[in-house]
Amino acid sequence: MEKNFDFNQVGKRMPYFTPDDFFAKMQSNILDAVQDMPQKNTEIKTNRRTVRKWLWPVSLSAAAAVAAMFAINIHFLAPNTPTASSDIQDVEQAFAQLSEGDQAYILDVYQDDVFINN
Repeated sequence: MEKNFDFNQVGKRMPYFTPDDFFAKMQSNILDAVQDMPQKNTEIKTNRRTVRKWLWPVSLSAAAAVAAMFAINIHFLAPNTPTASSDIQDVEQAFAQLSEGDQAYILDVYQDDVFINN
């Protein structure tokens, strides 16, 4: 086989041909054919099926949004229970049950803690 194959030596034949002025006349031929055709009424009519098609998803998403807003309002408007004060009371009670040495050690560690004191 030849290593240096030249594509320019291969003959190129076109399988079809058009007249010389074919593309120049195409636009005028199409416009002439369209002008002779009667115009149709272009009013847009709504179909009940298309209305039903988008009505269900829209109404369901609106209902879901209302339900989500209702659930969020119930969560934020609920009376706050004093959980923070009860947690502090639990810690104080546990601290009181420790021995004096353990209490002194915990106080010493907390006073030297960089993150708590800053």
